[in-house]
Amino acid sequence: MIYNNALIITMKIYLYGLDLPYLNLNDVKRYIHDLTGIDIIIKDEFFEQYINEIIAEKIAYTRVLDHKKPFKKIKISYDDLLEELQLLEKPIIADRLYDGYQFQLVTNELLDEYAIHIILSNRYLCT
Repeated sequence: MIYNNALIITMKIYLYGLDLPYLNLNDVKRYIHDLTGIDIIIKDEFFEQYINEIIAEKIAYTRVLDHKKPFKKIKISYDDLLEELQLLEKPIIADRLYDGYQFQLVTNELLDEYAIHIILSNRYLCT
């Protein structure tokens, strides 16, 4: 939106979440709104709209396989790719560690840069 030759950005916050019995997204929404005063838009699980082999492969490459060398580039197999596709299609608690920095690079490619995106995930992200 342009107003008197100045760009005004309308802030949005998107909250992506899983349907979990121990997490009430409306409570999270209310809490964030009370802190910020910004309206929160609840969306379905983030990766639900990005179920494809390209995203699954990018996510697979963010896995941490060696805890002593977490930044080591890994080679993934076709089975790794299929496992990530299954996690995208049917989110369950993953028993893998993911490099949080590399993971957020994957998600940033998919996001609107003029909004805050809070993604509650079933993956263990570490930094």
